[in-house]
Amino acid sequence: MRSTFATLTFSREAGLPVAAKIPDPTFQNSVYFPKVEIHHFMKKNFLLALGICLANFLFAQDSLNMTRLARWDDDSLPIAAFYGIQYSGCWGIAVNGREYAVLGGAAHVLFFDVTEPTHPELIGKFAGTATNTAWREFKSYKNRIYGVSDFSSEGLMIFDMSQAPDTVIRTYFSNEFFGSAHTITLDTTSGRIYLNGTNVRNDGLVVLDVSQNPDQPVFLSSVSLAGGYIHDSYVRNDTIYASSGYEGYYIFDFSDPVNPDSLAYISTGGYNHNSWLNAEGTYAYYTEEIPDGRPVQIIDLQNLATSEIEV
Repeated sequence: MRSTFATLTFSREAGLPVAAKIPDPTFQNSVYFPKVEIHHFMKKNFLLALGICLANFLFAQDSLNMTRLARWDDDSLPIAAFYGIQYSGCWGIAVNGREYAVLGGAAHVLFFDVTEPTHPELIGKFAGTATNTAWREFKSYKNRIYGVSDFSSEGLMIFDMSQAPDTVIRTYFSNEFFGSAHTITLDTTSGRIYLNGTNVRNDGLVVLDVSQNPDQPVFLSSVSLAGGYIHDSYVRNDTIYASSGYEGYYIFDFSDPVNPDSLAYISTGGYNHNSWLNAEGTYAYYTEEIPDGRPVQIIDLQNLATSEIEV
């Protein structure tokens, strides 16, 4: 079943969006028609936290060799019942000589101009259909932002930042390929999007391609992998470095996204949360969510060609 949209027009005064689209109230896991939404905002100065996605926790983060430059918060925004938090994931992008931050809220996706980090400006605010999610995650490709949420049926959002800060455009909003995803990973070399921990194929991985048109993703595959649920992943040159919670750390070759090859696996002891590679691809730096207090650790990838990796 497809959803229908009603288009509402608002005044530009007080920074209200020019247009917003409201789904039909009968919406139930239906497919969105991708539509273009343009939000113009009057500029105002806001205080923004260093590490904006952790704004509501920054009272405990003023040390750790960091200096807080600003803080932003909006008490009128909803709080997600799960965990009782107001904000979730964040990402940064530089476009046309300016810097921007995108922040996930329980009901919205928020955009900030942080070119002057002590005087950031809210330049965009887009509502999703989920109003109570504690998980929104983002990645960027060229001048686009790609966003997902978990425990929702929103699917994928795409935002065009090419006209920022004056205009942020939501060019795509669809759950055609998946409804929810815990995290999103993007290979900027190939233009492939990897959706982790989705509601497809028993928490499987969904692969999309935006290399030809950044606003129109093409479905490549959905697969279930050794290790099952992927909490988060890092990708480079079609190789996936998958953090699979208590199942450990897996590496897959996705040159053929329909038939990926397993390259290596290692158990890390705790709940493997996420990782990042060094520039040479010889080491992976990973964190574990559980138990508390575990340090950042390193996996040696220098013998990956022979499927030998070690902590």
